[in-house]
Amino acid sequence: MLQISVIIPAHNEERYIVKTLQSVHQQDFSDYEILVIANACTDKTIEIAAKYAKVYATKRKGVSLAKNIGAAKAKGEILVFLDADTNLAKNCLSEINKKFTSEYSVGTVKVKPDNFQWRYRLLMGLKNCYFRFGFYEGSNGIVFCRKKDAPPHREDLQLREQRYFIKELLKKGKYCFVSSSTVTTSMRRYEKSIFGTLYFWAKKFIKDWMGNIGGDEYPPVR
Repeated sequence: MLQISVIIPAHNEERYIVKTLQSVHQQDFSDYEILVIANACTDKTIEIAAKYAKVYATKRKGVSLAKNIGAAKAKGEILVFLDADTNLAKNCLSEINKKFTSEYSVGTVKVKPDNFQWRYRLLMGLKNCYFRFGFYEGSNGIVFCRKKDAPPHREDLQLREQRYFIKELLKKGKYCFVSSSTVTTSMRRYEKSIFGTLYFWAKKFIKDWMGNIGGDEYPPVR
């Protein structure tokens, strides 16, 4: 059995997915597979991804649907769900494999922004602090768990499906924050409207604390 399956849901990600896939291929860890789940793509995502990974295509759009397809196809003991606009540091998979011991059931990795303006570095730094010190268990464009523990992603949720996924996994163990490696993620939502995006997420966090995870959809970025 493979150790790690990297699952990348992708909807029209031709601009970003090459760097993401290249970053996986540059890992110092070799016991992995890459699965790209192309959902309702109308650009060149599928043909680009096919040069680097196993590609499964569906005409239906939906990130949860794509993640569920990937989890079903995956052969690895550890599932790594990776956003198509998020790149891994060279030691990322090896550090996940090392740090993700039996006491943990789900986790993420320290994040850096792809735009190094101070406001984006500050925002990502705050996210890292929240996750690392246990104020909130979230995702930095990457979430990992064991295949045997993974619940299905809720396909009725168009937003924050990952939060529901994480909360279900926390019933089985602790949250693992890998600070010994990094991922670099796109700031495209923030660049489009930083205050609008922050307001949008503030509303969602408040709803989460009140027990309401679902609801809105992401503002479009492509």
